[in-house]
Amino acid sequence: MMSDGPFPRVRHPADTCSLPSNFLHHHHTTDVRPEPLNGVSRFGLALALMIVALAPARASAAVIEGHRACDYCRMLLEDPRFGAEVTLGSGAKKIYDAVECMAAAVLTDSVAVGDVRAISLADHALAKAPVPIDRAVFLHCPELTSPMGLSLLAFRSRADADTTCPARRATVLDWRGVLAQVNARWFQGRLAVEPHVKFPRLKPSSGPKPAR
Repeated sequence: MMSDGPFPRVRHPADTCSLPSNFLHHHHTTDVRPEPLNGVSRFGLALALMIVALAPARASAAVIEGHRACDYCRMLLEDPRFGAEVTLGSGAKKIYDAVECMAAAVLTDSVAVGDVRAISLADHALAKAPVPIDRAVFLHCPELTSPMGLSLLAFRSRADADTTCPARRATVLDWRGVLAQVNARWFQGRLAVEPHVKFPRLKPSSGPKPAR
């Protein structure tokens, strides 16, 4: 059985999206008489209800058994060998179940590059030792499927990356390469990569950078 790493691990429960028991509870008063709806109001109400009905369901990222959901795809974290955590200027933390989800959050400005103070990623070779983004070696290994399917992994060293995936199949990437891959696979190249490569307020980590 796989042990928990720096990011919590739990399987996705079937009732993640269930509504609270008091969701449909309403308080009524007997002395309030709403005005009848005119034609325009009825149309507006019907349109609003239709929009709500057609809107895609969005699961809550609330704490479930002490575990949080991915702040991008809303899936619960399952594998401690994958994942990332972003610390913002306010001190708030964003958690992602895969490198690709964190990259997508940055590409879509769900996380503003200017607000990022720290990013740590799960070391695929040593899940209990998160690695700062400026010390990470990224690897695309088609033989290993990440939680969201793009086969992106992070390591503390090039040596660990080389022993994880056969060299003929693996592609070593930097952060720009990760963004480019996610942009191409998920957004058909429509998003701008370069404005999201650098984090101007990121606190640099100590120690030598890994060889690439």
